[in-house]
Amino acid sequence: AQALLAIAKKAVAAGVSILKPGVPIRDVNEAILQTIRDEGATPGHTVGHGMGADLSDGMPILPNSPFLVPENMVITLHPNVLGEMDGVFYGDTYLVRADGVENLTAGYNDSNILEDMLSALRANAGESCQSAI
Repeated sequence: AQALLAIAKKAVAAGVSILKPGVPIRDVNEAILQTIRDEGATPGHTVGHGMGADLSDGMPILPNSPFLVPENMVITLHPNVLGEMDGVFYGDTYLVRADGVENLTAGYNDSNILEDMLSALRANAGESCQSAI
């Protein structure tokens, strides 16, 4: 899972590197997807979405989207990266300004919760398998 998390972080960084007002949202989508593919992983169902009053009621991030990123948009980039047996869903939420992009959720980037959760799930799955034998 750590390798997939590293790919997801790299993919988000690729999207952020071109994220600015006036950029076609499909270009952000492609930058993220291409990074995932270049790293040998499989993209999942989405790379993110605009944020509105209700979680994801903002601009969709799709390959054929005609939308341009507006100034002051709040956007979540969270690619789903799939490996052979597992996957990760990682991202951050950003404010797009004329003078740059601000990460609104940077405080979560050093969390080890993912590994803790995976360890617990694997331990419980092992116990369930043992009790079924």
